[in-house]
Amino acid sequence: MLKLKNHANNLNFVHLLPEDRHLALTSCLNVVKVWDLRVGKCVTHLLSSGLVEDGTNQPIARDTGELPMSEFMIYKAAVDAEDKFMFTTYGTSIRMWNLEKLQGIGSVAQNHK
Repeated sequence: MLKLKNHANNLNFVHLLPEDRHLALTSCLNVVKVWDLRVGKCVTHLLSSGLVEDGTNQPIARDTGELPMSEFMIYKAAVDAEDKFMFTTYGTSIRMWNLEKLQGIGSVAQNHK
């Protein structure tokens, strides 16, 4: 059994991509981790700000559970039926991600009253 470890807090999202991609997604605090299931390691971090980081780095701020400046808690994540796009909600915004390129496409901000 493969364990996807080293999350700074409780997970709020887990998703397995199709078998030919060998990837899994998990979300905790301000980051969605992209895991390579063949080796059981995190390979990419998708941050709430839209930045993409090497998944082998583990910044100290995430270890303490504190959010880095300009980052927000990711509340929910969802993947489209074809596993091509992911949507994350943070603050009052929604960010769209291209899962084939593992990069942010953009975000929509909504002011809630």
